[in-house]
Amino acid sequence: MRLPLHKLLTGLNDDHWLKRHPKFPANKFLLFDSHQQRLRLRVASEYPVYRHLCASLYQEILVLKTVHLVPGVWPHILHLPSHSSLDWTNFDFFGTLGITDKWKLYHPSTYRQQQQQLVPSEHRFTNVMVKALWSSPAHPAARTVLYRALSRCIPHKTYLRTIGSVETPICPFCAQGIDTLRHFIVDCPVKWQLWQTVLSQYYSNFPLTSEIIYGTVRYLHLPHFIKDRSKYIAVISTIFWQMWNLYWLHGSQNPSPLSAASIERFPSRTVCLIDKLLPTNS
Repeated sequence: MRLPLHKLLTGLNDDHWLKRHPKFPANKFLLFDSHQQRLRLRVASEYPVYRHLCASLYQEILVLKTVHLVPGVWPHILHLPSHSSLDWTNFDFFGTLGITDKWKLYHPSTYRQQQQQLVPSEHRFTNVMVKALWSSPAHPAARTVLYRALSRCIPHKTYLRTIGSVETPICPFCAQGIDTLRHFIVDCPVKWQLWQTVLSQYYSNFPLTSEIIYGTVRYLHLPHFIKDRSKYIAVISTIFWQMWNLYWLHGSQNPSPLSAASIERFPSRTVCLIDKLLPTNS
């Protein structure tokens, strides 16, 4: 029950809320019923934290069946606890730790090394890529917003709806598409128009498709035909940063699409910010 909940489940997609809460304990979602003497899922009134998220996970397991419990959990749900004949009142727990050589050789640094090997990492950035990101002339706020996209910490409306912050996942910019992570970055037609308008000022002769831009913002993939990486990162991160600001200025629950005046003002303001960052001969 003290294990992280995500270790007891399968079928979680990359955008699932448990991926952002890897330390969420299983006992906040599972409960040992003293009357039935079995393990069971908590119901809506029993969630101590993250009630909306736990309720959605409950639906995914029992109704939608897109998420499944690992096989090792089912015996605790279906059967009564097994009774051991061991006399726990006289059990020397700490004495047994010294029996095996593994515990005799235990050291905190060894534990950290073992845990580090188990930590899942979605990205594998080379030193060159990390240096290119943090040595670019991009504004610190722009780099921070780009890092949020790299780590999937983008509050798009599909995610906000799962936690009860908004009623609909419709994109507030175009008022048509579902605001997923990819839609938030490039797939929104209004945002893609803004991307193209500003990028044409710096890369008019390069085929920067929406797939390339999404790969850069989401995974820090740089196209092979880009030679000046620092400039490219500065341009991309500044555009995305200004879109981020415009998104919240417009309002995530605004029922009206982004106005034509805001679309018209965006390129000149963003180009002005980028030109201040880049050398005059870029």
